[in-house]
Amino acid sequence: MSQLNKLELDIRLGVEATVETVLDEHPDVVVIATGSIPKTTPFPGEYGPPEAVTTVQVLTDEVETGDKVLLIDQDGHHQATGTAELLADRGKQVHMITAALFVGSALGPLQDLYLTRNRLAQKGVTFTPDIAVLEIQGTLVKGLNVYSNEMIDFDGYDTLVLAAGNIAEDSMYFELKGKVNEIYRVGDCVAPRKTDMAIIEGHRVGRLL
Repeated sequence: MSQLNKLELDIRLGVEATVETVLDEHPDVVVIATGSIPKTTPFPGEYGPPEAVTTVQVLTDEVETGDKVLLIDQDGHHQATGTAELLADRGKQVHMITAALFVGSALGPLQDLYLTRNRLAQKGVTFTPDIAVLEIQGTLVKGLNVYSNEMIDFDGYDTLVLAAGNIAEDSMYFELKGKVNEIYRVGDCVAPRKTDMAIIEGHRVGRLL
């Protein structure tokens, strides 16, 4: 922050940006980096809080899970495995299911797969791979083994935690489009991805401006 202050920038923290407050500034250029929000109902069925919640709700302490947790991993990254670790550290019994060959399937390129799996195993987190979720009713998850076509029910859990993707939070971008001289969007509000793409896009727009 001290380096930014040397540039005499007007930096406002803890302020909610709205279409009205942005337009009141009469900006020459607007860059939208409003991110994305988790999908709350990515599977067919009837379910929702407090029995079925997202990883973000857990990580931000918006909700408190029960003692027995089923975590559905469609992320393959730290969002899922990190949440499982956090819950295990809090004394929860955590089981993870994924349609991939193994949980944490996207961690290989980061060289973090072994260490992550090692920590999860030491903390008692268990896994069932190769499971596609067909439907959720309450806390009952109906799954299908993608290789054997065997139907498997996962039941008896207090809380379901979903790591099942995000959707772009791009409403402000489209509301402002056509109302300001120049507008760009970067990061997850373009499409939900990982941090590296947000950095690249932010850098590219910064150099353009």
